[in-house]
Amino acid sequence: MADSMLSKFDYSGVSDVCYADANQESYKKAAEFLGDTVEDWGCGTGWSKRHFKNYKGIDGSPSKLVAEKDIVDLVNYTSSVDNILMRQVLELNIEWRQILENVKKSFKKKFFLVVFTPFVEKTIIGGTEPIVTADGLVQKDIINLIYFNKQDILDYFPESEYKIREETIKTGQGYGEEWILYVERI
Repeated sequence: MADSMLSKFDYSGVSDVCYADANQESYKKAAEFLGDTVEDWGCGTGWSKRHFKNYKGIDGSPSKLVAEKDIVDLVNYTSSVDNILMRQVLELNIEWRQILENVKKSFKKKFFLVVFTPFVEKTIIGGTEPIVTADGLVQKDIINLIYFNKQDILDYFPESEYKIREETIKTGQGYGEEWILYVERI
């Protein structure tokens, strides 16, 4: 089992920070899709709170927004909520498969996933081997991000149980784009 993500980030002295580009497109799309109510898994400083009326932030590290009882390791966390937002979180967690299993156990209506690392032929942990992106670029990653084969994520949401839609949008951060997966229970 991999190291826990508990307390991996230090948000002390940070009120709320947007780690996205200025247009915040994926936040807006999340709000449009999920509606007013969301549980934000890996909320960080809670920037997305401004887009929802009924918001609960869950994170592995303390911040001004996250109540002590809501500091959790997503590998061991489940809930029972209508909608879950997970933006730029899965690619930081080596135990991503278990987290997706927990998401499936937890959401009753909709799940909105945003991944910022480029897709690769075989899901790998960066920093352990070279990253070859779909366009043939070879990169080295020193942060140990997860680079996914997209199908590895899609396989968690079979069309017999879920209605899914995907979209890629341009951003001003990271690798220049985000992949969005819209998931609804049938």
